Amino acid sequence: MPVLQSRGGQEWLVSQVPLALVDGSAATLLVQQNVTASVQQERLAFWLLVVAAGVTSLFTNGLLRLVLQRGLVQPLQEFTNHLSATQPSPLAWDQIPVAEQPEELQPVALAFNDLQQRLSVPWERQRSFVDGVAHELRTPGLEATAPAGGPAHGQPREQPARSGPH
Repeated sequence: MPVLQSRGGQEWLVSQVPLALVDGSAATLLVQQNVTASVQQERLAFWLLVVAAGVTSLFTNGLLRLVLQRGLVQPLQEFTNHLSATQPSPLAWDQIPVAEQPEELQPVALAFNDLQQRLSVPWERQRSFVDGVAHELRTPGLEATAPAGGPAHGQPREQPARSGPH
């Protein structure tokens, strides 16, 4: 089996193989080759590959950051800003413009608009109820304006006496 050996700053590939000679004696075939230039070239190629991989990784990271920023972060930020600016009253003019959203966010915008539409009916009922209660509180009924000496609440009022023939 070949072995790489360092001798005096040089790289040598050494291989020893036992041989059986024709006369029956044993010998060893020793092959040595100076491979310093090949090893240095291989190390240089390795380091160039490491540097190229690092530069490629940095370049890919920069491109990926740009793609993620423009394709994901900015649309999500704009979508979030639009949601934040949406008023509690689900009016038609306050809907999220679905066509303006990226394809990935369109289902979310549709679901949000649908939810707003479903909430609009109870919202309007609540608003109508609150308006009615506020009106009643501003314009009290007749019982509340009766004089202090008048009939008690729930008792029939006396009919005024009529003068003249019945």
